[in-house]
Parts: sequence; C-alpha cells; structure tokens
Amino acid sequence: MPPHPPVSPGVSITERVSPHALDMESNGAEGVLKALGKCDRELWNDEFLDEDDNKSQPGLSHPDITGRIAFLSEAVARCIAGDSSNTPTAVFIVGCGTSGRLAFQTARAAQAMLDSTSKNKSRNVFRHVIAGGDAALFQSAESCEDDWKQGADDFERHVALAGTNESHLTQGVVIGISCGLSAKYVASILNSASEDNRFFSCAIGFNPLRHASPKNGFTGLNLVSEVTKLNNTDIHDQVLLMNPVVGPELIAGSSRLKGGTATKMILDSAFFTSFFASEQVIGNNDTNAVSLSSLHQVTTYAFDVFRDVTQAVGNDSNFQQTAAAIAHNLSHSLWANTLGAVKIVSVAEFAERENIQKVSADTVVALIDASEQNPTFGTSIDQYRAWGGDGWQGLGIEKPKGCFDWGWDAYLKQTEEDQKKKGGSDEEKEKTSLIFLFAPGRADDPKFASAQRNAVRDALAMETRHNTSITTAFVCVRHSRNDSLVPPWDEGEFTKLFETEPQKLFIDLCGEDRGQRTRAGVVSRIPTTLSSWLSARTHELCLKQILNAISVTGHCLLGKTLNGRMVDVRVSNEKLFFRACGIVRDVSGTSIEDATKAVVTASSGLEGLECSGGSDINSIDGIDYKFVSEQLVTQVIASAKSKPHVTPCAILIARGACSTYSEAKQLIADSGNVGLLLRSKLGR
Repeated sequence: MPPHPPVSPGVSITERVSPHALDMESNGAEGVLKALGKCDRELWNDEFLDEDDNKSQPGLSHPDITGRIAFLSEAVARCIAGDSSNTPTAVFIVGCGTSGRLAFQTARAAQAMLDSTSKNKSRNVFRHVIAGGDAALFQSAESCEDDWKQGADDFERHVALAGTNESHLTQGVVIGISCGLSAKYVASILNSASEDNRFFSCAIGFNPLRHASPKNGFTGLNLVSEVTKLNNTDIHDQVLLMNPVVGPELIAGSSRLKGGTATKMILDSAFFTSFFASEQVIGNNDTNAVSLSSLHQVTTYAFDVFRDVTQAVGNDSNFQQTAAAIAHNLSHSLWANTLGAVKIVSVAEFAERENIQKVSADTVVALIDASEQNPTFGTSIDQYRAWGGDGWQGLGIEKPKGCFDWGWDAYLKQTEEDQKKKGGSDEEKEKTSLIFLFAPGRADDPKFASAQRNAVRDALAMETRHNTSITTAFVCVRHSRNDSLVPPWDEGEFTKLFETEPQKLFIDLCGEDRGQRTRAGVVSRIPTTLSSWLSARTHELCLKQILNAISVTGHCLLGKTLNGRMVDVRVSNEKLFFRACGIVRDVSGTSIEDATKAVVTASSGLEGLECSGGSDINSIDGIDYKFVSEQLVTQVIASAKSKPHVTPCAILIARGACSTYSEAKQLIADSGNVGLLLRSKLGR
C-alpha cells in the first residue's frame, strides 16, 4: 500500500485523500482503475482505523452494522404489512444530490417488488424525497441541500400526500441519507420525523458522529447506534444511526463512488430483508413471527451476494482493459476546445419482455451517473448525457419545469438537430463517444437481441449523417440464468457498421453461486420472486460500478483530478465552497486564509470582497474559518455556481501564476488540460 497522506486533525473521513490516489494520474487509465479497485475493496473491511484518533470504527460488513440494517428492515416490514386505505403507511427515503437519486432508484425498485407480489396494485408505500424536487433527479441542484426550512416544508407536504381519502398517514419510516452527515435538508427532515410519534427514523452516513458539523443539524438529533437502546417506548424520539466507515473516496469527497455503492447496498439489503419479514408477518398475522436474529441472517446473506458481485467486476480479466480503452475514448471526446460529447444510450428497453418497465434500470443507472459529472468535474451537461426509454412519462413523472428530455425519441430528435447545425464542415468535426447499454438476449428467442441491434443501427445512422468521428462501446450485464450467454451484439455483420471496432464489455454475474458464505439454511426460505428481485439489484450495482469507473478514469485523463483531489469542482453550495478552499490550500501550498481569498477572487466579480472578521462559521473539517462570514459564503456561491473552472483558477491565483479569474481561465483554455497545467505551474 502507498504511504498514507497526512491526516489533518478534524478532517472527516469522507473528505480525506485516499492513499491509493497519490500520483495515480501519472500512471494513465490503468493506474486509475487499479487504484479504484483497491479503494473499492475497502468497502468490505470489518473495521476502519481512524488515524485522527487511533480508534477503530465499524465497517460495512461489521455485525453491528448488519444488525442495525436488520432492525431497520423490521420497521419497514411493519409498514408493508400494515398498509391499507384505512391505515396508510409510507417509507420515505430522503437525500440530496446522488443520495436523493439513489433514494429514487431504490424506492422505485422496492415499490415494483411490492406491486408484483400484491393481488391488487399496491399504494405507493415506498417514496423518495430529493432536495430540489424531481427536477434534481437527473440534473444537479447542490444548493438545495443547505435549506433547512425547505426540508421541513417538503416533509410536511410528502406526509400529506401519503395519506388516503379515508385516513391520514398512520405510521411510517424515514431514512435520511447524507454520506458526510452534513446535509441540512436531510437533518431537517429527520428532525421533523423524530418529533412525530408516527415515525421510526434512520440516518445513513459514512463518518463517525464526531465529524458531523453541529452547524448542519445532525448533532442536534437523538442519534442512537446501539440497537439494544432502541428497544424501548421512546423509539420514536430516537434516530437509528447507520454510519459504517468505508474509508476515503478515490476522489476526495466524491461520495457518489464508495458512499453511493454502500448506500445502495444498505437500502437494497434492508428492503430485501423487510420483504422476507413482511411475507412471514402477513402469512402469520403476527408482527413477532420473525426473530431479529433470523432477519440478521437474511441481511448478511444479501450482503454476501453484493460482496460477490463487486468482486466479480474487479476480478473480471476483460474489465480493466476494456474500461481503460472506453475511458481513453471518453477523454478524447471531452478534450477542451473540441465539439465532442459523451452519450450513454440505453437500448435495453427494446428487448421486449413480459411486464417490462417503460424506463429500464439500465437507463436510470446511466442517468444518475451522467448527472454527477457536472458538479464533480465541471463537465457541461451538454457534453455528458444519458438517454433511453420513454423519458419522464415512462417514469410516471410529469416533466419538471426547466428539465431536459432524455427519452429515446428525445435522443433521436436532439441528435438530428445537432447534425443539422454541423452542416458537414470538416473544421467542425465532432468527436462523439457512444456507450450503448444492452440487456442480455434470451437463449430461446433471438428477437430480444435483434431489436436492440436495430435500435443501435438507427442511432448510428443518425449520428454519422454529417462529419462526426464516432467511437463506440457496448456494455451488458447478465444476472439471470434465463439470459443468453452470448452477448446481444454478436451477430454476423453487425459490428462492421462501425467506423472503428467497438469496445465490448460483457459481465456475467451467473458464473458462480452468490452469497455462498451464508447460503445454507437461508436460501431455502427465500421465495423465488424475492431472489429474482435481489438478482436484479446486483445488475444495477454492477452497472453502477462500470459507469463510475469509466467516468472517473476518463476525467482523470482529462486532468480534472490531481492526486485524488477534484481540482475542477464546481463551487455550488456551502459544502463545496469549503471543499474548494481546502483543495486550493493543499494543492497550492498556501495558508487556508490565502486559499479562501483566492477562491473569493476566482469567483469573478467579487475581487473587492475581503475575508475578515465577523465570523459566524464553526470549524469545518478541523479548519478554523474565523475570517469568513456566512454572508460572504453565500455571495461567493451565488457568483461561482455558474462559472467554469473557479477552483483551478483559484489554485493558479493562490500560487501567484496569475492575478485574476479571467487571466487564469485563459491559461486553462490554452492548455486544454487542467491537471497538466497545474502540474507545470506547481513544478510537479
């Protein structure tokens, strides 16, 4: 293992630099992917030694954590079993940004399972709540997570909507996700739920509680991490704390990676166990029919299944080589001063199957991944998009005001409009990287694969109508033994249609039995429909890992990171403002005060503002911001959130390479690669 970067006292684990990230960019795509694999393996550590206080913290697979998940699942099972028009219940999954999108994804999957097992279509027991509303599902809206009042107002509205004509909501579970235990919006909703005795509440994050900021509301909650202390009459006043430590992210602060993976596994495991429990509860009409120890076994089984899947991706001999090639194509398409774009296009919906949803799980995973590139790396939403399915209508959601369309028809229309604008000029030849997501074919019926290939042919004909340089990649995950072992693109003349040979990534999750560590005595009790549901969740998890790896590696090659720091992060909310200040300090080697002044200057239009006195900011990640006021932070965010390259410009200013935002931005434009420019100016 490489040497650990020094840990500044008080820096939260989710904001630290991973030892695996040190100098990874200089080793190219293969180096980044290898570092990512090492970082992801930390997900399964039973414990994490916090070097800040030399104390061990429970990891994701620690029995204390799986025990808490089992306890949560019991509460969810009571809601499932108790729901009716006269006694409506609800499970609210709450989050901001990536956490809110995962709340939507997991709630959607859980509700689909509930609908499939009910004699009549169930009411929506599982409900997502995302800061910024559904407009934030696939477009970033980071500033919303700072709004405490909006959280309380949104919760009140969602609770009212969850009732029926016959009755108000009678009981519920609220699961609030904030990877760093820092989102005011989430803390506000958990606070409202804890004051209402109808609700059981759970907070999910990946820091020890001492790293939660008092300013953001989490430390004001009655958080309890020991399940035994929850077994009393005051349970509704308490909030179960689910905070396994999974170590620093490969890209410091980018909790969409390990944090997002851990969040999804916790929620899917909890809901899987709750479905198992609710079947027993309903069948026996007895809420005590299943013991907590039995639920713990089922939760552990689910975790073992997920563990095997994450390791299957990392151990696949073809994965690293193919992902590296796709990432190289991606970086070439996004290189500065080009007209390039990356498009992740799902054709999985064309594999017509019984009861297929109008928007596939593949499309949702792709939309989530694409939405995270702008806030993390500053990539324009026009340059990195995902498409597929029937769009908003297919989700049963009215298109939010100001949001773009992303369905298949919208993809064809947008591509046609873009091609008309090009007009065939060689000087404006666009470099487009197309990543097609396929559903596996069926061994007994070739139409499932052929329909997807036809859709790809249509897309390719549209994309190449004018002078567009195309690179393509095919991705498919097989999770069911009913699916064909033959990749859906393997057909005679199909790949000859392409300008260059497509990169092909076919991951088979059925190569061995999953969850074998706890298989004996558990699998026999799990209904086939529930096993199939869990298998589908492994598909989503695997695809998430693949797309995360490709997007991270591609952006590292673009110079969007430096030694694991997101040096082109967009300053769009309070958390990202302080993260940017810390990055500028660490990369430029200046004091935190000079780094903060550089961020203020780089925010453009605020060059005259001074960082001095009147602070109402507490210590953030061990740094004393006594020279910063909330008013200043608010002004900087308002100006910076729509400006490109604020953070790297601030680094250049702090280092003395230039004195104004405009000058620094021009240097970046001339260079075309932020990371290479910073290395040259910093003498590294």
